[in-house]
Amino acid sequence: MYMHLTNYAINKHNKDFKENNDEEDDSSHKWSLQQLWKRFKEMNIQTEEVWKEIKDVIIKTIIAVRPKLV
Repeated sequence: MYMHLTNYAINKHNKDFKENNDEEDDSSHKWSLQQLWKRFKEMNIQTEEVWKEIKDVIIKTIIAVRPKLV
């Protein structure tokens, strides 16, 4: 029931949930951004490119909802 949920508020109730208490422990269910970047680098994923794509999505989202914001 909890395996593929991304909602932390729900997933933390899973009996197998593992809290993140250590930056070096990547077996927990919620990682820090630093842990994610470390894993990306291990996988040869360019974090700079990921940031660029994230910013692009944010900008496009704001542009899309701008008429509702004004």
